[in-house]
Amino acid sequence: MFRQAKFAGDFYPSDVFTLQDFIRNLLQEGIPRERVMGAIVPHAGYLFAGKVYADVYSRIEIPSKVVLLGPNHKGEGPLSSIWDKGSWATPLGKVKVNEEIADALLSYSRFLEVDTRSHAEEYSLEVQLPFLQHINPRIEIVPVLLSPSDYEVYQDLADALSNIGKEWEENILFLATTDFTKYQPQEEAVHNDSLTMEIFERLDDLLLLERMEHHQIDMCGYVPVVVNILACKALGATRGEVVSYATSGEVTGYYDEVVGYGGIIIK
Repeated sequence: MFRQAKFAGDFYPSDVFTLQDFIRNLLQEGIPRERVMGAIVPHAGYLFAGKVYADVYSRIEIPSKVVLLGPNHKGEGPLSSIWDKGSWATPLGKVKVNEEIADALLSYSRFLEVDTRSHAEEYSLEVQLPFLQHINPRIEIVPVLLSPSDYEVYQDLADALSNIGKEWEENILFLATTDFTKYQPQEEAVHNDSLTMEIFERLDDLLLLERMEHHQIDMCGYVPVVVNILACKALGATRGEVVSYATSGEVTGYYDEVVGYGGIIIK
């Protein structure tokens, strides 16, 4: 199975040289890279959130295998879906899907299903690939999309991921993607997002879910984040570190309705 780059030219540059220059200019040189279990990054267009992407990707090692956890914005297909074989393309070339890890995840989880329909029109995972390819051209990925469900499902998926983490150890990264507060005034968005990031620093998945339930948090990718936090804690993670935050207003100059973007690493 082969997935063409669908969002090149929209969310990020389609010209290979422009894309390489864009990423190269954003990545910070001379910063020691850390080996981390997981990370949380945005999935907005590079023009708006590129610096936050780059701040995270400048700080962490990109191992040979990355499990990508994203939200299913359109809600098509199963609640938990995996693209289990083949490759994905971007202007920088093809990225192989690691079939061994995909098969293992399917065997460990009761809820994960193979489905390509949900991935075909979803952008949140594709937009991560150029940064990952630029840093480590040999990466292999396992794309997973998650929709809101029950805590039992989140725990099941996290258990499957933690089993994978134990088997592949330092050769794997769990990468969840979400944007933060949407279309609120700058001051309100920054305040709300600061409370969310405090939860991330404590890796408190239950508090995150509680605030989502009571509409105190606006975050499209909260399910991938919860699953990532649970998996990383099972592997020994004890804290999150906020490395970057920005809003769309800082790019557009329009502060009446902004979108928030945060970058967090999980240790």
